[in-house]
Amino acid sequence: TYKELARKVRDLEQRLEECEVQRIWDTYSQSPIPTLVLHKNGKILMYNNAMCKMTGYAHNEVPDVETWIPKVCPEKRYKEKLIKFSRKSLNRKIDVKRDEFIITTKKGEQRYVQFSVFGMLHSGSAVDLQIVQGEDITGRKVMEKALYESKEKYRKIFESVAASVVLVDKEGKIVDINYYHIKNIAKSQTKKAEYVGKNI
Repeated sequence: TYKELARKVRDLEQRLEECEVQRIWDTYSQSPIPTLVLHKNGKILMYNNAMCKMTGYAHNEVPDVETWIPKVCPEKRYKEKLIKFSRKSLNRKIDVKRDEFIITTKKGEQRYVQFSVFGMLHSGSAVDLQIVQGEDITGRKVMEKALYESKEKYRKIFESVAASVVLVDKEGKIVDINYYHIKNIAKSQTKKAEYVGKNI
């Protein structure tokens, strides 16, 4: 009958989808990139060793998003941001599918992680599954912070030194000029911006 045929088609489609998911997971399970497969109902279907290593949590400790998010993001602001990101991506109401978060590992260490979300396709159609990948960017963030602090330290020295300092590019145009020079050498009320870009 028609009902039996329709049921068999649905069963076949479901088995094909499961085979496709398994095939994709076989690829991601050994990946060095932390990866999980998420169902739109919030259940974490698969969770690779790299994700376990990055977060410290095994798959059986975090069976769904509602359990996982409070564990990896106990701080309210990051937890709310990740919940919002997760809900929007699960409902396909998100433009940006990549964002940065601070997570807390099971050991209590804070890590900067960039999560990316990719919808899975089967026969060209979107299915109810998503691949979530994380990249630990802590090293990069630490370097950015050190660079910023170094620039700030340089800037403070540059502006407070009791000597005239004028930075010039190879064409002879002023790139920067310190306050001491403006006040004591140029003896001007002119603002710094009016010097920058002019020939020396």
